[in-house]
Amino acid sequence: MPAKRHHYLPTFLIKRFVQRRDPPFVHRLDVQTGKPRLVPPRSQAFRHQYYRFDLEGEPIELDGELVDPGIVEDTLRRIDDDAARAMDCLLAPCPADRRPGERSTEERF
Repeated sequence: MPAKRHHYLPTFLIKRFVQRRDPPFVHRLDVQTGKPRLVPPRSQAFRHQYYRFDLEGEPIELDGELVDPGIVEDTLRRIDDDAARAMDCLLAPCPADRRPGERSTEERF
């Protein structure tokens, strides 16, 4: 089942700002009250079905085959996962047991 929350700011970046608490929270400014409040990182910077690939709720057909409505979000998720691993290696020593191809992924970022 495709994700319903499509983050326009990757969660791995938001998590870099968490307070050292269990569970983790980030500060969010309430623009109406002017007061900050603590909120979970996964509940921030997303839109419902933002990257869903369909036409007025109907799947799109391309060359006689239906296109998966979640293809854009799935692709962005893989890119975000690669970027998160690359950032981890930039900010801390990379693990010695990296999978083949991870080094080139890190070099791209």
